Amino acid sequence: MAASSIRPSRPIELIACDMDGTLLNEDFRLTSRTREAVSKAVGAGIHFVLVSGRMRATLEPFHRELSLRTPIICYNGAMVWDVLASRLIEHTPVDAGTAREVVEIAREQELHCQYFWDDRFFAVARTPWMELYESRTHITGELVADLREFGPDRAPTKMQFIAEPPRIAEMIPALRERFGDRLYVTNTLPEYVEMMNPVVSKGNALGRLAERLGVPRGRMMVFGDAQNDETMFEVAGYPVAVANAPAHVQERALLVAPRNDEDGVARCLEGLGIVA
Repeated sequence: MAASSIRPSRPIELIACDMDGTLLNEDFRLTSRTREAVSKAVGAGIHFVLVSGRMRATLEPFHRELSLRTPIICYNGAMVWDVLASRLIEHTPVDAGTAREVVEIAREQELHCQYFWDDRFFAVARTPWMELYESRTHITGELVADLREFGPDRAPTKMQFIAEPPRIAEMIPALRERFGDRLYVTNTLPEYVEMMNPVVSKGNALGRLAERLGVPRGRMMVFGDAQNDETMFEVAGYPVAVANAPAHVQERALLVAPRNDEDGVARCLEGLGIVA
């Protein structure tokens, strides 16, 4: 359906946008059209919030590139960071004992595991999966002999397995069954399964940030492409999926925008008349 046929019934005051697969193109970069659309939205007085499973260090360059002033939501909502003030707003790590269980699973099943702590990530071996992650995020991980030695004083903000997409698809329900309400297990990209504290989600963090900014949820628009974005759809009055999102994500949205590699976010904002 054309964007112009489903215009928001109330003015949009906040736009929250996922990064990989949504705002970024297939090269994990911002296009000039996207930068211009975001700039126009901000110029119109709209809060533009970056919301991602990414680390803080890999989101801040995009925040600077877009000249934003809003906080960022990273690690799927486990951290909210005020970039301008270099100040932590929220941080909700994984329980250290649960994290140790995750590390044991990786060791037993020979899975590539990444352990995110202190806005860095750690692994026990440099694998092609680690190199894939580094190439996408432009950040280098650190190697340690044994992730089990991190201990309770270094509880992770997030943990991540990276493997072939079919293996990841099988792993997600198994992890949810094993950990139950002790972990939030979600899928972000086909090769990733990410694990956070069970109270964490993009939607929870976004809802609290909107309250801090004084924005009613009915005046929020969100864009996403993956399972971890569905919680944002639940708290916003105007949820939008990009066309490269899986069918179950598109079904949760009010509108489907063009693909991320077709400037989907920018074209949707233009089509809705939010930016000229």
